[in-house]
Amino acid sequence: MSTGDSFLLCQANQWQTESLDKFAGSDRPVWAVINYREKALSERIINDLELSEVHQQALVDPDIRPRLWQTKNHQVLLFIRGINLNPDSEPQNMVSLRIFFDGKRLVCFRNRKLQAISFMREQLVASQMPIDDLFARLLNEVVVRIEQQIISLANTLDNIEELSEQNQNIDVDGVESTRKIAAKLWRYIAPQQDVFRKLAQSNAPWITDQLRDQLLEIEDNITYQAEELALIRERCQMLEDRVDNQLNQKVNRNLYLISIITAIFLPISFLTGLFGINIGGMPGVDNNLSFWFFCGLLLVLALVEIIYLKKKRWF
Repeated sequence: MSTGDSFLLCQANQWQTESLDKFAGSDRPVWAVINYREKALSERIINDLELSEVHQQALVDPDIRPRLWQTKNHQVLLFIRGINLNPDSEPQNMVSLRIFFDGKRLVCFRNRKLQAISFMREQLVASQMPIDDLFARLLNEVVVRIEQQIISLANTLDNIEELSEQNQNIDVDGVESTRKIAAKLWRYIAPQQDVFRKLAQSNAPWITDQLRDQLLEIEDNITYQAEELALIRERCQMLEDRVDNQLNQKVNRNLYLISIITAIFLPISFLTGLFGINIGGMPGVDNNLSFWFFCGLLLVLALVEIIYLKKKRWF
């Protein structure tokens, strides 16, 4: 199905590609995927959906947040985000998907390709899948790809934590990158919990018991993924704190060692400075053994200091 000039129509329990000219007024289950940036086409389809002006504008709003609207005619407008798996794109820059469904007509508005939609198109070839099952499976495919991305982030953290537990150097930039990705995903996934919960609790007459069970399962899955994402953010923070603590401990150990060395050599430095002055009256100037006697004295002094500091438990 090429987006922009065709859609899928269910005839005799089989999904077939039809021209968009047959979209208006069709009494059979239909599924259309529209690029809302194609203004003329999107306006034509939206007008056929008989929505209010506010709802029409929301379907083409580029900055719409995840939400669920249900009209008085039991039409559902679902605004969610899916993982961006397009080439040269970052998964956390999620694709906005706007879904209209009234039990018979399913219309998806998006401005970028979404793998979940492509997958479901392939599944519908010569398929007898009911329209409500298609609706639930499409939502599930969106959530499944979110789950896969979160699992990938969790696995990355598992590897970093394993290195940290083995006292090996860890990739701090990798931890920071994972935390940023998790934060961007959380921005949209957290409110989507409420969206799927409201959808599962909707009183629309076309929601059968089977469809409601499917929606409840999807809502449970997205809730679990949101919890996993929150855990990933906490784990990233804990790893960063652990790295900071390890660095602080290393610095403190080095400063402690320097303090001990300074304490040992401070009296020695004082004596060498004192006996290094070049004025008359210095003892031992005329004795050739004075230098070696003085060196021995400094060595004894250093040993005495070490023993004293050891007894005081400085090290």
